[in-house]
Amino acid sequence: MITLSKTPLILQTEFELEDKDFLINVIREKATRDQSKTAIRLNVAYSKIYQPWKEDIPDFEPCRQVFTAKISEMLKGKYVCKRDLWGLDYENGEGTSMHDHAGTNNNAFSAIYYLVADEGCGSLVFGNPWIEIEPKPGMFIVFDCKVSHGVLPAVNEKAKRTCIAMNARFDHEPIRLPE
Repeated sequence: MITLSKTPLILQTEFELEDKDFLINVIREKATRDQSKTAIRLNVAYSKIYQPWKEDIPDFEPCRQVFTAKISEMLKGKYVCKRDLWGLDYENGEGTSMHDHAGTNNNAFSAIYYLVADEGCGSLVFGNPWIEIEPKPGMFIVFDCKVSHGVLPAVNEKAKRTCIAMNARFDHEPIRLPE
């Protein structure tokens, strides 16, 4: 585990989803730069974005359950990935400006899962301290949602990068006292 300003950054490689090819195809087919179809400010994310939750499309529901279980296992607690997972498709040297997810609805952690990450596709960067992580296919990264992060433009303009990003919060169920 790496610490970013006293908060954890957890990497887990070798994590594969069963429906990976389906997810790649869905994101590449449905991702758009049309701001009327996305809640993400496209002056921050220079990529195509697919947000199935905006139209109640269940494309990411099976993997949301897998990510919820994986984050809970990694953080040794009961966490839930919210339904607002989004797919990102980067190409032609695209990247994302530094930002955080602190102001979005009781999030505790953000996470990224890399479906496709060609060599030279651009590092994931964190701002305090400056850390660069070169993504690999199957890499899953969990970090505090308040930590500033971004994506450097690809150094190889032909490199592709397709990922799913999400936010998670602690799942605090009510305590049930015995009757």
